[in-house]
Amino acid sequence: DVVVEGSSDAGFIGWFLEESKANHVRILEVDLISVPADLVAKHAAENNNRGRVIAFAKEVFFLLGSDTKQASCIVDCDFDEALGARMSCPLVLVTDYAAIELYAFDEAVLRKYLSVTCQKLRRDAKLILQCVRPVLEDLFLIRLTNRLLGWNLRSLEFERYCSVDKNGGLEFDSDAYLRAYLGKNARAKDFNEFAGLLGKLRKRIKCESRCRIHGHDFLDLLSHYLEKRLKNRAFGKGDCDPRKQLITAMEASYLRKQKLFKKLLERVRLPGSTSVLAPA
Repeated sequence: DVVVEGSSDAGFIGWFLEESKANHVRILEVDLISVPADLVAKHAAENNNRGRVIAFAKEVFFLLGSDTKQASCIVDCDFDEALGARMSCPLVLVTDYAAIELYAFDEAVLRKYLSVTCQKLRRDAKLILQCVRPVLEDLFLIRLTNRLLGWNLRSLEFERYCSVDKNGGLEFDSDAYLRAYLGKNARAKDFNEFAGLLGKLRKRIKCESRCRIHGHDFLDLLSHYLEKRLKNRAFGKGDCDPRKQLITAMEASYLRKQKLFKKLLERVRLPGSTSVLAPA
């Protein structure tokens, strides 16, 4: 069995395993498993889907030992790489980047998606990623600042604070966004404290870019950017929506080169079966 955080992960991992001739594997969303809150607390995990997957994995590890391959659990890296945290349970496979969506933060993947959905921009894949990267990194650090402060602030849509110029350049009014974000949560008076920690994180956190980008932010900003570039407000609301379609532009052969998917195939491979792992 492979246990994942949600339905989109289940569909994606299931497709990958089928493409990799691992049809014997069952994919389970953690919501289908009873993982009570006290068990999550016992393993010092957060009481959300990611935390429940981790708690389940640790419980199986304690019951069956590190050699068991009856269960493999997949979670997003989330803030772990940025904070230097490491997963201690061998049954938990962590994404190479902050979220599973970030495997699509790749020039070849984006070019394939653009070739199908908006051919006029297919040659701009590299430029588009360069434009959205700094904005996404800043949004990630704002999320991380909220987490470290423990304020549990409600999210604020960031698209209205982003503008795209005629040359395709992207500008993000971070200061205005931050003030509105804190104001929405009745913490305007705490701007200096929040901004102070955010500034320190900007200087300190230098891990690989895809490890400091939130998966949903990436897809939301990409959708917004393409709408503005194409001057088509409906682009991100139909069949071309990157939030639904970008992930389908990935090839199984590309994923087999990634550490997570290599580990997954090693764990689910049947004894005596031929490896489908890509050459190193």
